[in-house]
Amino acid sequence: MNGLVHHLNDEQVLDLFRRAKSILKPGGRVVTLDGCYIENQPSIARKLLDYDHGEYIRNEGEGRILSSRVFESVTVHIRTINVYFLYVNYHGNSVI
Repeated sequence: MNGLVHHLNDEQVLDLFRRAKSILKPGGRVVTLDGCYIENQPSIARKLLDYDHGEYIRNEGEGRILSSRVFESVTVHIRTINVYFLYVNYHGNSVI
């Protein structure tokens, strides 16, 4: 799921994750890629997130807690990408 989760409130995310979990094969994974707030985030990255149309941009901890309510194993990777500007993405990799 790329750029979707930050447009959904917590209950909608939980419903989405539960539905995804119900159709996964054993050992299947759900991978999300969404912007998130982190400590010491470059100001341009934070400003870009502030201007994003998603109303539910979370920080790393909030994303981990939300994912853990559905999935037993949650791995979070924070990536900063230097292309023309810095942008921080929350990459949640959840395993049943």
